[in-house]
Amino acid sequence: MEIAEELKHGKLVCYTRYPLADEIYAARLAYSMHLGIMLTDGSMVSLNHDYGILFPKAKRMENECLDARSLGKPWIFQMGNGYGVIALVCRTDGSLNDEERGKALFFTTEDFVHFEEHEMLEFCIGAFVRDVSCCYDEMEDSISFFWKSLDGKIFSTKVIHPLKDRIHSAVKRIEKYPENMTTEKSTRTDIEMRNSITLPERKMQYICDKLLPSKTDVKYSRFTFPIAEWRADPCVTLWNGKYYFIATNDADDNRSLYIRCADSMQNLTQAEEYKILDAQTYPHLKGLLWAPEFHEIDGEMYLYHGGTAAGFEQEQCMVTKLETGGNMTCASDWEAPRQIVRKDGSPLYGAEGITLDLTCFEVQGKLYAIWSQRQLNPVDTGAFLYIAQMDRMHPWELQSDPVLLTVPEYAWENNHTFVVEGPYALVRKHKVCVTYSAAAIDTTYTIGLLTAEIEADLLDPSSWRKNNYPLQTSFSHDGEYGPGHNAFVTDAAGAVWNCYHAHTDSCSPRCAMIRPVEFDVDDEPELDLRESEG
Repeated sequence: MEIAEELKHGKLVCYTRYPLADEIYAARLAYSMHLGIMLTDGSMVSLNHDYGILFPKAKRMENECLDARSLGKPWIFQMGNGYGVIALVCRTDGSLNDEERGKALFFTTEDFVHFEEHEMLEFCIGAFVRDVSCCYDEMEDSISFFWKSLDGKIFSTKVIHPLKDRIHSAVKRIEKYPENMTTEKSTRTDIEMRNSITLPERKMQYICDKLLPSKTDVKYSRFTFPIAEWRADPCVTLWNGKYYFIATNDADDNRSLYIRCADSMQNLTQAEEYKILDAQTYPHLKGLLWAPEFHEIDGEMYLYHGGTAAGFEQEQCMVTKLETGGNMTCASDWEAPRQIVRKDGSPLYGAEGITLDLTCFEVQGKLYAIWSQRQLNPVDTGAFLYIAQMDRMHPWELQSDPVLLTVPEYAWENNHTFVVEGPYALVRKHKVCVTYSAAAIDTTYTIGLLTAEIEADLLDPSSWRKNNYPLQTSFSHDGEYGPGHNAFVTDAAGAVWNCYHAHTDSCSPRCAMIRPVEFDVDDEPELDLRESEG
């Protein structure tokens, strides 16, 4: 899109928001860096639906559990050809962190969309820092840092660029902030505005392409939310000229799976349902039939899903195969579900915890699987995402050892619970995009993004870049709360659609929805597209 003239000449500003009700915008979300564009008339256009852009990583504890962090008083500044962000490290309620007193978070970025978090800067040993700011001197290629202690004393230090990993104690005290260090004024009362920076037009264009809610002139058939009540983790596939819909069945406590079939996606909303699996047919499958996904592998159809032989503590990834030439809506044409196993035939995960939400995808002739794995014993660490190569001849067996891909390190991933789950891959021409869901399955559920280049080693976690902010939240579409556990489908015309569930309010059941997907300047999916009515 071409950004409006007033946005081109605005300034990028950073701020934090004050928390709202916990189920709407909790403190650990509000205490993150938000971005907006300050126009020449003093008004501000908020980016990313006024949702946080930059979140600090959680601290990894010795027992593998995560200690969540938030940030306060962010400050953006130029540093050579790039940009930096410093901020106070806070607890998730916004208060200062006793364990990290005297330190500040430090990030670098080239575009204010992707950030790299570095080792924390140390300003004052043993004392709290109440405020931080800095400025860049282009002539000296140096950065001057200013900070204020709890008792109001102000200090400064100068660092020659490139910035050192750590800064130790103050070198001198100054009496006041320099004139250009004052914080921005704003008429809004729900935010704490910090500072602004002038960016080149091309960078403003890129930021707006990524972070402004987008619209399209393409005419799509419109779906009305919800398309199916009491249906979560929806998945749609196009198979032999027919569209099939399946989802977790919340209406019977996840004890059965039903399929819908239609000639078009639009007709799926009213199509008849056929039960293909339940908790009574097989002795090793007694319930919690979660997150069913269709996947075609070498011309054969497979259904991946979760299931348990007893309770939640035994939930595991499973797969059932459709007999060659079988009818997808006929239960007897599906083979008995089998459990996903490692390359040595042992369970995907042992008695220490559970596995669920396995998805698979093909890249350059290799079949990969990503799933969510949660250690429950001896301590509940939360759910992490793992990746492995899968045997395409036996797509219930891994061909490599599991590799930890990502953990719920950001506040939007650990709000109410430490969980990343529901991965789904969308393979583009030059990159692999993997969406996943995070936090509790309530109104604060979100959808995040991992990307990797096609040619990269997908089993190397360093090959993947993780978005610091979610792609879809309760702020994305009016009347849809806690969107999550999505899957993609490409229709007969080549258009890509996003299937996901959300709530109509804080007390409603999970309900399914389908929306069109467009792709941004980086060829990454936009999940908050405002489509035209067709």
